[in-house]
Amino acid sequence: MISLSSRGRKFKKVWFTVFLIIVVVDFVMPYAVLKDVASFYASYMFWAVLTVATIALGYAYLRGWRE
Repeated sequence: MISLSSRGRKFKKVWFTVFLIIVVVDFVMPYAVLKDVASFYASYMFWAVLTVATIALGYAYLRGWRE
């Protein structure tokens, strides 16, 4: 059985927390913060920027991954 070092576990917890924050922000921002904005473009722009940020963070997470 492969055991993770404490650094590896901490690394995974940090990334899990980052992506969990992204998921929460994805729901809270458009429906709570941007709900009074009359234009749909604000939500669309937010989701577009969030998508690019998620892809960039996913790349950073997987960059050093090896089998």
